[in-house]
Amino acid sequence: MERKNKKSSNRLPYRVECRIPESKFQELNDIIGKSQGLTMSELVRNILLGKKVRLVHHDASLDIIMEKLSEYSSIIKGLAIDVNQICISFKDIQLKKSETKALEKVNKSLEKVLEFQVQVERQWANLYEKWLQK
Repeated sequence: MERKNKKSSNRLPYRVECRIPESKFQELNDIIGKSQGLTMSELVRNILLGKKVRLVHHDASLDIIMEKLSEYSSIIKGLAIDVNQICISFKDIQLKKSETKALEKVNKSLEKVLEFQVQVERQWANLYEKWLQK
């Protein structure tokens, strides 16, 4: 029975059946478990046609750590915004020289925090990509 709405160039007209030993069957099942949504037929077809089979390793123990890192990132962003708003409000006030110097120190500290935030976000982006795959 042929499928309808299937392009003739994508059709696979020949069916192949074979028997394999238990060890090979288990190996194929292990590969299916590590792949994303492949069926046994798709896996064997990809192997026979020389296509790549994508295996995904997901360490569930890192999920909690990644959630905490995400929470910390939000906290750092919030702190940076708060300090920045404080600095902006100080700029509007007429300050003495000593107060101005203190404000400059706070501003330099803020710049360091913002640089650190960017570095941390880059590192976290790499971890997000690696461990939070959908």
